[in-house]
Amino acid sequence: MDSEIYTENLIDHFENPRNFGSLQNANNKAADANLLCGDVIEFQLNVQNSLVKDVRFKGKGCAISQGCSSMLTEKIKNMSLDEIKKLTEKDIFEMLGIYISEARVKCALLPLAVLLKAININKKYK
Repeated sequence: MDSEIYTENLIDHFENPRNFGSLQNANNKAADANLLCGDVIEFQLNVQNSLVKDVRFKGKGCAISQGCSSMLTEKIKNMSLDEIKKLTEKDIFEMLGIYISEARVKCALLPLAVLLKAININKKYK
């Protein structure tokens, strides 16, 4: 894919987010914000036998943070926690497929930071 297709994919995820909303049976969750630009993201996961069976996110912010959150929820469904813990910045940039300026790196990486926070907390929510 060329960068135009990746850009279109990111915008589509921003305008039509996948897995957006609340997850009633979430047993792991975390939230965080990028205070510099106002991005806010919360991930809610249903983890069973160390696998992400379902995931939702809520938030507000720029196309990069929100689109990336949507893309990341699709990527991690049915992934093991060990696989998720191995995700890196490089994986996020490859998933996005477009150049991210230095000023927008935090926007792109916030979803991964929140996801890792959610699985490391491993606190049960009802």
